Amino acid sequence: MQHDAHSPDDHQQPRYGQPQQGQPYGGQPSSQPSGDQPVSYAPYGQGAEYGHGAQHGQPAYGAAMPMPAVVKWGLGIQWAGVALGVIGIGIAGLGLLAFAGAGDAGMLGAVGMLLAVAAVLVVAQVVVLLFATKGRNWARIVLAVLAAIGIITSLSSGQGLNFGSLISILSVVLLFLPAANEWFRARSAQR
Repeated sequence: MQHDAHSPDDHQQPRYGQPQQGQPYGGQPSSQPSGDQPVSYAPYGQGAEYGHGAQHGQPAYGAAMPMPAVVKWGLGIQWAGVALGVIGIGIAGLGLLAFAGAGDAGMLGAVGMLLAVAAVLVVAQVVVLLFATKGRNWARIVLAVLAAIGIITSLSSGQGLNFGSLISILSVVLLFLPAANEWFRARSAQR
């Protein structure tokens, strides 16, 4: 004979770590109703009522702010500049090596030194870009300084504002627009 009555132990609170009826071990609600009123717990940092700015359309505390399009474009332009720079260095290096010839050791040494300096600068720019991609404000400032140095060098050499200079200006402007400023500020606050 089967008994449908509940024992007094059925309505007691389980001890910490013990599963409740209808819930797997760990206390998370299962997809099957248990007959009791379900309780919903938002994961840490997911509650919309918590955190500064949650009422104003900003992400809740602990939620990562997505990278705005202006930052993606600004950094994308910088990455494209690095790729084009590497290609340009390679072409210039091959041209200088062909011009120097195999017999002039001094010229080959100078070409090697120029290529080594260019490689160090490219690696430094890649490192700074990686930090900027993570939201480091100092890296964004370094990218702006490097772009300014490149533009000044271009102007002082008599080339004027070439295509590369204009693209550098565009990328720096994108990285300092209000949406980008807010993202870098939010990333700094998360650390």
